[in-house]
Amino acid sequence: TIPDADSVTVAASAFVDIESEGGSVVGPIDEGVFEVTVTSVNADFIGAEDLYECETSNGGCGGGDPIQALCDEREGAAPTCTCRADNGYDPVPGVVPVGTECELKPKHYDTHVKDSYFRLTHGDRLDYGWRVAEVRMFATEDCSGTALSYTAADVCSGSVYSG
Repeated sequence: TIPDADSVTVAASAFVDIESEGGSVVGPIDEGVFEVTVTSVNADFIGAEDLYECETSNGGCGGGDPIQALCDEREGAAPTCTCRADNGYDPVPGVVPVGTECELKPKHYDTHVKDSYFRLTHGDRLDYGWRVAEVRMFATEDCSGTALSYTAADVCSGSVYSG
């Protein structure tokens, strides 16, 4: 990872883009090798290549899902992640950096985002709490065959079922 330009100490008045001074950069020609042409050589040169994190797994934004979050590249720094409110996603509270994990709010459940949802709620008052020992889900309507396998984290949102 390349540090932010502000955190690099260089004895120069400013960074200069070679291409803005009439030079050119070709490459990479090979792993880490570039061809640089300059109009004059009255300076010291430092080369740096930024990574394009958003091209791989959405830069880690929204768990890698572009439906959940937008990934915004930043030169010389990690990308900025923004949960997609337009698709009903909000940041998971307490997760840093913000936007790397997003959650879909129940009012936004829609088949354009996911194929299906499962929500188990109570219908009566819960004066003494609610205990659910087991939930089985099947791939068929008649519940034949083997039950699908899910961990508590797959089916719970906001908290983990501890059994």
